[in-house]
Amino acid sequence: MKNSLKHRSLIMIPIALIAGALLTHYQFSQPKGDLPRAPYNIEKAFAKEFSALTYAPHPADIPPFGFQDKSGKTINSTDLKGQTTLLNVWATWCTPCIAELPALQAFDEQNTDINVIAVSMDTKPTIEPILDFLKNREIGDFAAYWDHKSELKRALPMRGIPTTYLIGPDGLILYRFEGDADWTGEAATAFFNALKTEKE
Repeated sequence: MKNSLKHRSLIMIPIALIAGALLTHYQFSQPKGDLPRAPYNIEKAFAKEFSALTYAPHPADIPPFGFQDKSGKTINSTDLKGQTTLLNVWATWCTPCIAELPALQAFDEQNTDINVIAVSMDTKPTIEPILDFLKNREIGDFAAYWDHKSELKRALPMRGIPTTYLIGPDGLILYRFEGDADWTGEAATAFFNALKTEKE
């Protein structure tokens, strides 16, 4: 009997771990922010684009950090409040990041109600090499931001890049997307259309 109970408990451990991981990715509670959550089936379809998609069941305020625009002006995390923001973290040495930039640019052009900002993590002495990099690839100013002090990396949960955060207009982080994706594909379009519909 003791061996049977021991065997049963060993089986339950991985089951509990798997269930916990699924709940981390797909919580069903509504966020406190202004932007509602996408329906589960639409969210799950979009999640297939990423190595991981995490929803914050209890969205937290965006932590304090700063980064620079191409003119050298500091943009603080509090400046992101007032409009829904898609904040992408990338670098010129990151191949998936580079592959993703054109899709983010197209998304930015198609979704004027969402503020798209891509911040480079390059630790170069100046921003000029990043600006040249973007110009050579015909990538617009949405990606002309620079965090050479790695403030975002210290402030936000990040296991690698590219990582993208969906931040509500009230400054609450609602989603974290890890890995590159087609931001104008069918799954992405359905996801953001669902969010807009829920908000209305």
